[in-house]
Amino acid sequence: ERRFPSHRDGSVGTRPENTRPLGRGRRKRGQEIGTPSARAERERDRERGTMAKYYDVDDILAEQETLPTVFNTEVYALGRALDPSCDSENLPAGSSVNLPFWLGGFFFPPHFFGI
Repeated sequence: ERRFPSHRDGSVGTRPENTRPLGRGRRKRGQEIGTPSARAERERDRERGTMAKYYDVDDILAEQETLPTVFNTEVYALGRALDPSCDSENLPAGSSVNLPFWLGGFFFPPHFFGI
């Protein structure tokens, strides 16, 4: 072990001979995190990911397709959220509502609703 100043106040710490100090140090080629080209490459990757999802057929169907749904039980506190024409906070049993395809998974138990 050798001694080296490791703190701002000048106090001394120790580390084994075969270890390197923590800090910025040199990076291998392709790992230049802060360079403009590396940042630009990360930005391009991020844009490609969002554009790939923009044209994803599953995402489009999940948002645009609706399921005609009849609730077998009363739905509490979601009446106006699920059916804007509902005059109360609760949706009574037997109500028919067109739900977005993605929302159908939240009402999974078969006794809860029918399609």
